[in-house]
Amino acid sequence: MENKMKWLRDIIFIPIMIALVFFLLSFAFQKIPNKGKQITYSIDGPSTLIDTTKLNSSQMSLKVNDEGVSKLYIYKVILTNTGSEPISDLPVRIVFNTDSPNFKIYSISHETLPRLEFGEINEEYPDLNSIRFVYDLMNAKDQDSITIITNLSQKLEVFSKSDGLVVKEIQTNEPSLKNTDISLMITLVAGFSTFLLTILQKLRKDRN
Repeated sequence: MENKMKWLRDIIFIPIMIALVFFLLSFAFQKIPNKGKQITYSIDGPSTLIDTTKLNSSQMSLKVNDEGVSKLYIYKVILTNTGSEPISDLPVRIVFNTDSPNFKIYSISHETLPRLEFGEINEEYPDLNSIRFVYDLMNAKDQDSITIITNLSQKLEVFSKSDGLVVKEIQTNEPSLKNTDISLMITLVAGFSTFLLTILQKLRKDRN
């Protein structure tokens, strides 16, 4: 009876403990920030905000700055400091790939994390098709969600350059594994592998 209980302990308790150790290690690795200076960004849009061409002209007319507008498009750019170091005087330029003289940017808004005491954001307009932001300071994990409204649907690009800075784009339309999914996979694989190893060792001992 004692040998049977020991055998049950070996095939149940030990694999669970080893799987738990793997889970804790994988969780700890996720919490280690990327070294150095790094920012990541994602682009959502353009999405149609308003389209008056789908309505009768008698029902609705839209004017922005005293100009008639038939359509409005919205973009959202999320910029995050995913590195381990604060970045001072960070320049970020958002460029719309268009040569149309009718292209206009009507609205720009920021939603920052942290919400208060984020730091100063200076806006510049190098030309009609781009915006340049200069962030006074972005600490690790700081984030800025930028919402832009325009009158034309155009491709948007993000550029930034600073000493030792790594810039990466996150594709929001591509499925990807979350950190929790990866941790769960590691835990299950480790637990199952240990379980099989324990069974094989037990069978080998019984044969001997």
